[in-house]
Amino acid sequence: MQAIATKRKTSELLDSYDFVIAGGGTSGLTVADRLTKAFPNKATCLPIPRAETVLVVEYGDVEYAPGVFDPPHVVWGEQPGGLASSWQLHSTPSPMLNNNTAFVIVGQVVGGSSAINGMFFDRGSRFDYDTVTFTPPSDVVASRYNYTWDASVFGNESTPTRPNYHLLVKHQVTRVSYPGGNPKRGPPVVEVRSLENNSTSNVAVKAETILSAGVFGSPAILQRSGRHWAGVFSAKTRHRYIPVILDLPGVGSNLHDHSGPRLEWNSLGDTVEALYLPPEYGSDPSLIAGYRDQLQALADLLANPRAPSIESAFATGTRE
Repeated sequence: MQAIATKRKTSELLDSYDFVIAGGGTSGLTVADRLTKAFPNKATCLPIPRAETVLVVEYGDVEYAPGVFDPPHVVWGEQPGGLASSWQLHSTPSPMLNNNTAFVIVGQVVGGSSAINGMFFDRGSRFDYDTVTFTPPSDVVASRYNYTWDASVFGNESTPTRPNYHLLVKHQVTRVSYPGGNPKRGPPVVEVRSLENNSTSNVAVKAETILSAGVFGSPAILQRSGRHWAGVFSAKTRHRYIPVILDLPGVGSNLHDHSGPRLEWNSLGDTVEALYLPPEYGSDPSLIAGYRDQLQALADLLANPRAPSIESAFATGTRE
């Protein structure tokens, strides 16, 4: 976070920004990094001749939870205080799943759900990092794929702060509005709410607003901004009436997720292979021998201090 000027109050912000990004997760921070690195040395095709300043608005905070920076110490969130802040969400009953509901964990932290959701953390041994060298690509490859790099950064942990890159934490983007509700009449205004005192403020945007608040957050911003399915938000529903600026039935619909079922069982046998192998395998000595060799190879790998370790670090949620 050394390259970002972190802000906690809207009074610390500039009068306006060229770009405002809603959501400081993986995508939002990556886009902000690319923009602030590219500008102001590049001209744009936007309504402004040059873009210089970027603001990222994040609901959560910068957290140094062990589960974010050293995942192998935290598996499935069992260690108290090991995971960063998150929302615990429950789905409505799904007819396609026998009316069962799903429990989903959503990141509420700088870094987003990538900081807390189910991932395989693959980290090399210290010997791998001690021997790493930087080899730039050939001129042909660099030209073909537009690769750029700064060799002086390699091995240098210090990163200078970019004065054109601001991160506003503990604030929520509530909606995006345009003069008279018409994008053609002027640049957007982003309304943000402070989680500290619930006050709202407007941030002026010169070029574009980028929604990167996740699969749940981005549709919610669109809906609160009047860009939603008119049949959902109306005076006849239990929701507060939100005027329809643009009728978009797809906003907030068609969510797809991948579940991760977990199987648990008790062994009735007294051998290791009884836990995993089908019963018919037990009649073939060669299969048993091969399986034991696989286990021995894995044990040797884990016992080798020069071998990398792969850990299943976090979980997204479980079915209830």
